[in-house]
Amino acid sequence: YGYRMASFPSGHSATALSVAMALALLFTRYRYIILVAGTLILFSRVVLTEHYLSDVVIGGYVGVLTTLYLFQSYYLKKVKNTSRDLP
Repeated sequence: YGYRMASFPSGHSATALSVAMALALLFTRYRYIILVAGTLILFSRVVLTEHYLSDVVIGGYVGVLTTLYLFQSYYLKKVKNTSRDLP
C-alpha cells in the first residue's frame, strides 16, 4: 500500500500525542518523560515510512490542541466549580 493509504493529518500521531498530553497534565511529575515517549511514537511513523513529516507534525499539533481545549473546558471548570462549594 505505501503512501496510498497515508492520511493528512496522521490519526496515529494525533492519538499518541493527545494521550501523552492528557497523561502529562494529570501526572505532572512525569510530564517530560511522557511527552518524550509520545513524541517518539509520533516520529516513528516517519521512520517506518507510514507518513510524511508534515502529516505527523500537524497530527500531533491537532492532538495537543484538542487535549488542552478539553482539559481547560471540562476538567478545570469542574475543579473551579467544586472549589466554590467548599467552606
